[in-house]
Amino acid sequence: MYTPLSAGSLKGEYYLKASEFELAVSCFEECLKLDPENKDSYLSLAEVAYLSHSHEEAISFYRRALAIDPNCSK
Repeated sequence: MYTPLSAGSLKGEYYLKASEFELAVSCFEECLKLDPENKDSYLSLAEVAYLSHSHEEAISFYRRALAIDPNCSK
């Protein structure tokens, strides 16, 4: 069963793989509005930031994900 959160995450991953970073960010931010503690959205935002050469921003997103789940990995 798809929820708005899972649908947004799937769309975001699609855009990320297509290098449509702005659209991916928009999807992951929408996911965070639905669930502010969604570590997967933070990990995905970190990946977008890293691929966009925004390394400090990527580190910040990774830290947010780790604060939610210290054992998370992607």
